[in-house]
Amino acid sequence: MDEVKYVLGVDLGTTAVKVCLVDQSSRQKVLQLSQATKASLNAIQPQDEQCPEKILLALQYCLSTIDKELLKRVVKIAVCGQMHGVVLWKKNAWRYELAKERFAFNKENISNLITWQDRRCTKDFLEGLPRKSSSSFGDVSSGFGCASLFWLLKNGSLSQDYECAGTIQDLVVAMLTDRETPVMTSHNAASFGYFNPEDNRWDVGALASADFPCYLLPEVVDESQQAGKLKYFWFGIPARTPVFAAFGDTQCSALSALQENKNTALLNMGTSSQLSFVSDSREIHPRGDYSYFPYFDRRYLCVAASLNGGNILSHLVATLRCWLEELGAPLPESKIWERLLSPQSSDSPNIRVNPQLFGERHDPDLTGSVLDLTPAIPSLDMTFRATCAGLLENLITTLPLKILQDQSIASIVCCGKVINHNVVLRTEVKRIFADFAVDFGKNCESAYGAALAAIVYARS
Repeated sequence: MDEVKYVLGVDLGTTAVKVCLVDQSSRQKVLQLSQATKASLNAIQPQDEQCPEKILLALQYCLSTIDKELLKRVVKIAVCGQMHGVVLWKKNAWRYELAKERFAFNKENISNLITWQDRRCTKDFLEGLPRKSSSSFGDVSSGFGCASLFWLLKNGSLSQDYECAGTIQDLVVAMLTDRETPVMTSHNAASFGYFNPEDNRWDVGALASADFPCYLLPEVVDESQQAGKLKYFWFGIPARTPVFAAFGDTQCSALSALQENKNTALLNMGTSSQLSFVSDSREIHPRGDYSYFPYFDRRYLCVAASLNGGNILSHLVATLRCWLEELGAPLPESKIWERLLSPQSSDSPNIRVNPQLFGERHDPDLTGSVLDLTPAIPSLDMTFRATCAGLLENLITTLPLKILQDQSIASIVCCGKVINHNVVLRTEVKRIFADFAVDFGKNCESAYGAALAAIVYARS
C-alpha cells in the first residue's frame, strides 16, 4: 500500500497563523492548527504595522506541535497570507538554525510589516500619486504595497539599503527557498497596486516617473509555478520539497469554499469582510466600487472588500466595556459577548448604523455614524442587530444584489469565524439575502485553499 502523501497549507493571517495538512490523493484535510501572532505594533495611529518575527514564531510553533512522522510525508508546501501589505528586507534577512531545524529572521535586515489596515495614506496623498498608464491597473488605496512605499519615499523613511519588497507571505517563501530575490503571484501583485493582471506587468512607466524604487518589485510568476525547493529540513519536512509562489488569502478562501460550484457567491467575514464570486472575464468599467482580482486558471475573482467586519463588533464590545468601567460596573469582554450573542429581543432595528469606523480602501477618511435616532432609546439588542445589518448593507452598497443576479448567482455561501459564531448576524444575512439560497457552515479556510491550489493547479 502506498504511503499517504501530504500537502502543507499555510495562511499568514492578520491576527493568526493557520497550518493544515491535506491528503494529496483524496484532497481531504487531515489536520489543522492555529496560533495567534500577537504581532501588532499599533503604537502610532493611523499607522498599522506588525512584527514579522512574531508571525514567523507563530508559524513555527504550529509546525513544532505536529508529529514529525506526518511532516516527513509532506511533498508540497503552499503559502498564502494577508494581501496588500508590504515588508522590506536586505540580504542576509534570515538564518537557519540547524540544531532546531528552524528558520529565524535577522531583525536588523527586515522592516516591520505595513499591513492592509494601514491608513497613513490620506485621500489627498493618494490623489497626488502618479497617474496609471491604463484603467486596467486598478485603483490604489491606503494599505496597498505601492502606496505604502510611496509614503515612505515621500516622507524620507525608505532606507536605500533595502533590496527586496513583498507581502509577508512572499518573504516567508523567499526564506524557505533561500531566494536572493523574491517572486510574487499576480494575486499579491494586484493587491500591491500599479499592476496590470491582463498582461502580467508592473506599470513601470508611471512608477518611474515619480522616482519609485522599481528595483524593489518582485518578478511576477504564474500561480501554478514553484518558487523553488525547501532549502533545509524544516521540523521534519524533507529538504528539497517544492514550495509554491505565495497566493493571496482571499483567493484561497474562495477556492476552499466554492471550489467548482458555479452560480454561487461567497460572503466571508473575519477581521474584515468580503462578498465575492468567480468570473471568466474582467469588466473594464465595473458598475460599483468592487474590484476584479486575478484568481486561478486565468479567471478573476470579483470582490467587494470592506476594511470593516469583525473588527467593528470587537470595537463595539471594547467600547461597552470601557463605558461600564467608567460607571463603576466593570464586566469582562467575554460576558459582554455572551449577552450580545444571546439576544432577548428579535425586534427589527429602529436605527441605522453605518459601520465604516476604519474607513475604506477607496476612501480611508470615511467615518461611521448612527442614523434615525429618536427619543425612543434603542435597546442593546437593537443596537447590536443594527450594527450587524450595517456591515452587510455596506457590502451590498459596494456590490449591489442586482449585479449578483445579473451574473446568475443563485446562492450565497457564508463562512468566517464572525458569521459562524454570531446568531444575530446570521439572522440578518437571511433577511438581507432573502432572494438567494443561503448556506452556512461551509469551510472557508485559506490554509486549506492554498494546499488545494497546489494540488489542483500545480505545474507538473
